[in-house]
Amino acid sequence: MRTKALGTMAIWAAALVFGLSMSSSCRRETRAPRVYVLGLDGATWDIIDPLIAQGKLPVFKALKEDGAWARLRTFDPTLSAVVWTSIATGKTMIKHGIVDWTFADKHDLQVPYSSSEKRVPSIWEMMDERGLRSVVLNWFVTYPPDAVSGVVVSDSFPAAVLRTLSGKGDPGALADTVYPPAEFHKLYGILSRMDAEGALKYPRLVQEMEIPDYVAEFKARSSGDVKRIPILSVWPSFLAYDRIQDALVDHYLEENDYDLFLAYYRFPDVFLHFATLFLDKEYHDRIDAFVGAPVEPSPEVLDEFNRKMAEVAWPILKEKEALLSRIVQRVRKEKAYLLVVSDHGFQMSSKGYTHYGLPDGTPPPDGVLALIGPDVKPGLRIEASVYDVAPTILYLKGLPVGADMDGKPLLEPLMVRRPVRTALYTRMRHQPAKENPELDKKKIEELRSLGYIK
Repeated sequence: MRTKALGTMAIWAAALVFGLSMSSSCRRETRAPRVYVLGLDGATWDIIDPLIAQGKLPVFKALKEDGAWARLRTFDPTLSAVVWTSIATGKTMIKHGIVDWTFADKHDLQVPYSSSEKRVPSIWEMMDERGLRSVVLNWFVTYPPDAVSGVVVSDSFPAAVLRTLSGKGDPGALADTVYPPAEFHKLYGILSRMDAEGALKYPRLVQEMEIPDYVAEFKARSSGDVKRIPILSVWPSFLAYDRIQDALVDHYLEENDYDLFLAYYRFPDVFLHFATLFLDKEYHDRIDAFVGAPVEPSPEVLDEFNRKMAEVAWPILKEKEALLSRIVQRVRKEKAYLLVVSDHGFQMSSKGYTHYGLPDGTPPPDGVLALIGPDVKPGLRIEASVYDVAPTILYLKGLPVGADMDGKPLLEPLMVRRPVRTALYTRMRHQPAKENPELDKKKIEELRSLGYIK
């Protein structure tokens, strides 16, 4: 009996050793599917849908047909730093602490914000608390980057790289724009090679992205100084930021050791802030008559306007759909989940074409949400708000939802559901903010060009 018992113990011991040796290699297979989040600032179904109807955006069309989608409810003030932090935390600005820039400016608070002002954990910190890894690329209000497991490339990284490549900065002094800092030098090497090949220069960017040279077109149309339109004067920088972000996305898509992948693009929003300048002149003059008028445009006028704006925005959205196509292919291959979200849309009113400072009583314009994944019902329209994104990510990863979140996980689109668990996430991975007057000056210049601060 003793011999038999020892033999049985040996078998169990061998099985235990084998199981331990296999645990690390099987770790990915036993986890919930990976979640990808693509943020497109300012994207709106109001101009995407007319292009889908014309057969021009097949990937966006597939997102709506193969998954669930919503006109994503947002809140005032529809300012990027505020809303994207709510998307990342699932909480109101009162809770997360990143408030309206106008309020901050008026009360002599620090502008622009650093992540140190954020009072609650973001989704990547929640992942870290549960032992999961994230890749976070250029998300708003991520400088200094949180010290989480994975990689955080902060929203200060693109400007820091451009300054350094132009000879105005020391690469070593800007390593704190990425966590872990060693990643900065790897990425800087990639972008240095791109710059040496001319891939970040404005004329080449326009050509390779297959978009009009809006700066040259404005000069030709108005015979005026581009500096009269502040956003156009910084447009070349935003194009370079976009290409830098493309390079980051392509690089980290090839990595495999992460559970959550978030990438943010500011490109659509920046373009839509000046896009009406490139409407047909006769139509532009007609629609411009509504600006400052006592009567708001009718639904029929708005429908026609959105169709016209869709034509103008087509080159920009087509360029972003190429990126989206690459991500969708990866998601389908992995049987992962993808959330495409925006913080707000745009609205034509007596205040012009904007998302901020609309007439009293006008609700903030909805953003977009699309969700695809292995058990997502196809073609389903749902109701959702910006507060629902973070709890949905947690739920898809099999984690408890934040008990103090202002949103809820989106269960309606899922064919397989389980009970919703809740927990309090408290661990924060903030790093102390360092003063960087040059980067702050650049950010403030960009905020002023968009009309967010005076």
